[in-house]
Amino acid sequence: SIFHAAGVTGAAAAVHLALAVAAMSALGSAVGVVAMDAVGRRPLMLSSLAGCAVALVVLAGCFADVDFGPSSPVSEVARGACAAATTCGDCLAASSCGFCASGGVGQPGRCMMGSAVGPDSALDRLAAAAGA
Repeated sequence: SIFHAAGVTGAAAAVHLALAVAAMSALGSAVGVVAMDAVGRRPLMLSSLAGCAVALVVLAGCFADVDFGPSSPVSEVARGACAAATTCGDCLAASSCGFCASGGVGQPGRCMMGSAVGPDSALDRLAAAAGA
């Protein structure tokens, strides 16, 4: 499931998160029904269309920054495909890499291994940084 891919462990936690998503969906539907009666279909459709267009433009900007950002990523590992990546797009295209963060203007990004275990993994680096 998507929760497992996001790092949620345990069946109980996944069930609780699925229930929370379902509750938010029901709440959104109820708010939508009330808004439709109060405002009307056409204004809601047009505002929803504008919101979707803005969200897609922002998403496109994020993808463009990943591929054409101002700085190349610096690999967090000394060897392999992650070390050879010259852009975040290259980093994310490599099957052994799992995370690339833009470093900001004038600063290099970071390309990290995607495996959950091992001395070069992103999780091990984060755990080491938290313990230091």
